[in-house]
Amino acid sequence: MSTRTVTDAKAGQQEKAESGVVATIERYRPDLSIVLPSHIRADTWMRVAISATRKSAELKTACETSPATLMAALYEAARLGLEPGTDQYYLTPRRNKQGTWEVLGIVGYQGEIELIYRSGAVSTVICYDVREGDEFVWRPGVMDRPVHHPRAGDGLAWFSDVRGEVLGAYAYAVMRDGAISNVIIADKARIDRARKASATAGSSYSPWVTDYRAMVLKTAAHDLTKWTPTSAEYREALRDDTRAGLPAPDGAGTQGKRTANLDQFLPPPGVVDGEIVDEPQDEPAPEDTTRPDPADPASHPVGQAQMRRLFALLKDRGIESDEARHRFAAHALERDDLVSFNQLSASDASRLITQLEALATDEATR
Repeated sequence: MSTRTVTDAKAGQQEKAESGVVATIERYRPDLSIVLPSHIRADTWMRVAISATRKSAELKTACETSPATLMAALYEAARLGLEPGTDQYYLTPRRNKQGTWEVLGIVGYQGEIELIYRSGAVSTVICYDVREGDEFVWRPGVMDRPVHHPRAGDGLAWFSDVRGEVLGAYAYAVMRDGAISNVIIADKARIDRARKASATAGSSYSPWVTDYRAMVLKTAAHDLTKWTPTSAEYREALRDDTRAGLPAPDGAGTQGKRTANLDQFLPPPGVVDGEIVDEPQDEPAPEDTTRPDPADPASHPVGQAQMRRLFALLKDRGIESDEARHRFAAHALERDDLVSFNQLSASDASRLITQLEALATDEATR
């Protein structure tokens, strides 16, 4: 057999394998289209997804070897409304314990920030890395946000390619009512814990290796999501509403019509197949009695903007007395012990707002 014949044969096999990946993605196009948020064009998203599988030889091999893990990652990206293969959502090749290539989806820092913005409660998200030599001042309890200047105030240093080593990152959000969220500080110890918890940290293909700065920013942005409403919370509330038989907004309730095709790729309930950057359970942060535990959503207080929005939605439905409000909240949250709105957490308020908005949207589209 000539060298050209062998080369042609290999090219043919590669083309066949690649077409197999495309065929698999196209096979589940209807299912992926259904779980995509309504503001995203399915055709555009599908083209981005298919293109993303060709970004590197290793990723192509992983997609061909393990189409199930590829589809699990694409399903997660579609559900979140993020573009796969971008800084919103990484598609990362890795070898499992058996040495087989597979695909792992990882939400990037731009994806974390996109989910915060999409909640509609935030006007601005600030997320920057701090470099060696920068001026950084932050006094919790005295300042509402940090003061950060590169190289002790030299504004032109922002455009320099010789800034010092990345030391950490910070993030905070400005709410629509002007309030400032909790300021997140991702120092070296926090970043090291996040990297150690990453399923791909030891791989040369990991974004921790290929784009370290972005992953530092992602750690800060991810921690910020615990202190701000996100569209992920919105979708979780929608799924809860669907189970409870409550109507969903136009286009959002289509998840209930999804065929069973993609179910084979989903992890069991309560399991998240992806990178974990939360604080490990066996390394609890020092107790701080001055603020709620960021790892416990139930301890987050309800913000003034959230409470105003909740009361306005209740008023629109004619629920204005304290008794009626408490009765509605207790029923919606399935909490017999709830007798006062002072018992609500930010997560509780977010669920109530989502349910009320869903009811209002459904009535408006009838």
